[in-house]
Amino acid sequence: MGKLAPAMSLQLAPSMSFIATLQGVAPKISVNTSVLAFEYYQQFFVNSNTGPASAVVTILCLLIAPLMWLQIRTVRHQQEIS
Repeated sequence: MGKLAPAMSLQLAPSMSFIATLQGVAPKISVNTSVLAFEYYQQFFVNSNTGPASAVVTILCLLIAPLMWLQIRTVRHQQEIS
């Protein structure tokens, strides 16, 4: 078996360690990976496909909105404590 990327999860936030893990494994799986923001750029500006670009942006907003809500809630809770 090939060597994986060095474990950096102790120094990174949980989400960052997940991304680092995917970067270390993805080349061995040979899956075509794409970031949603780049996919939007490709569809809208390069291919002039407004429909698929709108769908990608909608999915991106639906994925980010709950994370924003959780972050705001956490920050407000931490401000109340201190």
